[in-house]
Amino acid sequence: LAVKLLGDYYFTLADYFLNEFVSAADVDGDKKTTLAEIIGVKDPAVIESIVKAAVSMGLPNMGTAGFLLGEGRKVDGRRMSRQETEGVIEMWLLVLYDFVNNKKYDSVPNNLCGFE
Repeated sequence: LAVKLLGDYYFTLADYFLNEFVSAADVDGDKKTTLAEIIGVKDPAVIESIVKAAVSMGLPNMGTAGFLLGEGRKVDGRRMSRQETEGVIEMWLLVLYDFVNNKKYDSVPNNLCGFE
């Protein structure tokens, strides 16, 4: 649940930043932003507003992040012991190990983005 919450949070922020940047780059207003329009963005206010929002909202909920890192508190309010924290870190390392060793990710898909 905590991974989903943090993932949703950051994907929502990234979606907002991309939408703001792409809509600011659409100079002709046809809702179809071209690469030339994106490269041609000259207004620094667009970038400044996105950076300002990222700095203001970029930190996650520290309770959720702490839970993921094993630095959270138990239901009774006590802090997790060092052994429990190491157990959480070990669990995440095993998840990472399983992900890296998954054969599904060894090859590039044939039809990337639906193109043949």
